[in-house]
Amino acid sequence: KIIKALTESETRLAVAVNATEIGISEFEIATGKMLWTEQFAKILGIKNTLNTAAISLVYSYSDWAKRVHPDDLSRVETEIHRCIEEKKPYEIEYRVIWDDGSIRWLAGQGILFGAAYGQPERVLIIIQDITNLKQEEKKLLEEDQRKNLFLATLAHELRNPLAPLSNGLHLLEDSGLNHATIDKVHKMMTRQLNHLVRLVDDLMEVSRVTRGIVNLRKERIDLTEVLLNAIETSQPLIKNGKHQLETNISSQPLILEGDKIRL
Repeated sequence: KIIKALTESETRLAVAVNATEIGISEFEIATGKMLWTEQFAKILGIKNTLNTAAISLVYSYSDWAKRVHPDDLSRVETEIHRCIEEKKPYEIEYRVIWDDGSIRWLAGQGILFGAAYGQPERVLIIIQDITNLKQEEKKLLEEDQRKNLFLATLAHELRNPLAPLSNGLHLLEDSGLNHATIDKVHKMMTRQLNHLVRLVDDLMEVSRVTRGIVNLRKERIDLTEVLLNAIETSQPLIKNGKHQLETNISSQPLILEGDKIRL
């Protein structure tokens, strides 16, 4: 009856362990021997056919260590040694290299048990494959970086039309302006306002923000017009710096296909 109860208990444990896709191992400190469940072996990229979660596969510490990524091995071993010396559990994430060369991320935990005469005998090691979680984490990080770059670029661009708009408003306060000058200032302010609206549209389109994508609206344009608009945008800065800008722009049109606002 006792043997039957133990067998049934082990079976229930095997089903539970396989369902959670957790690998379990017992590391015997004195001998370096490790007893693995089949799931433990599978997580390390080793295929077995025993079809059981019971701790029955006999390996060594070196069998496990050689599958840990070389860049992570020292860090993991430090945690295991600290666990043994300080008698404290550990939790760590590290990579392993499968026999087919692929790299997987694992979440590992360890705890001491079975101490005799005050000295620990074994470390219970639990591992779980978290590769998919790491990939999603990397994807989210990349999206966040693209978003930050996009917003930084847009924030820089948003400042460009503000200076000429402010300068235009200041000019319009002069009651002595003739009609031609007022018309010129009005057209300039309309261009810059359209520029500003275009940038705000980009900012409000959340799907592009998260992907870090700047939408280009290409058309046939004259580069001369682009240069004149750029000078117009920079004029307040030139004036405030008391600089003198000299230009030599060809009278012949230079046609290209591009986004006038972005250029």
